[in-house]
Amino acid sequence: GQGRHDAGVRQDDLQLEGDAKEYAGMPHHPGRVLTSHVLFKGAQLGAALGTAFGVGTGILGFQVGVPRAAGYGMLAGVPLGALMLASKAKVMDEDGVIDRGYRIAHNDGQRTVDTLAATGFALGLALSRKAPFGLSGAATGMVLGMMSYPILKKTGIQIVKPAAEKYKIQS
Repeated sequence: GQGRHDAGVRQDDLQLEGDAKEYAGMPHHPGRVLTSHVLFKGAQLGAALGTAFGVGTGILGFQVGVPRAAGYGMLAGVPLGALMLASKAKVMDEDGVIDRGYRIAHNDGQRTVDTLAATGFALGLALSRKAPFGLSGAATGMVLGMMSYPILKKTGIQIVKPAAEKYKIQS
């Protein structure tokens, strides 16, 4: 693309054409892959830290509540992720965005954690009757989904199709 090696990611860097098709499994929108990844990671980190805060304050005898702390943590994590993305975008060129988008799309472990977290989020949201918009339940579900990854990995249960199969990559 034009300005391929300029510092800073521009709006037109978010969609690839032409040379992206040369690589098996290259996402057509690596900027979107990277952006959604960083924002979702921010939400996951916030929910996990909120959960830890809720557990810690509970141990100390305060009545904060783990789901509520997880919900507020998740909400705080999204803008934190946006800030991290904005600071990284200032120094990342288009090749860096392409590389990160490709690596995220092909990291089976990362895709599995994200799938489990998203599933937990959706289930927690659907089952939550309390709290504004069910965010407490959604955040708690997200954390439980993330925590299930090591167990599923140890048992060998496959959640996502391996990238090599998904993208039909020949070795």
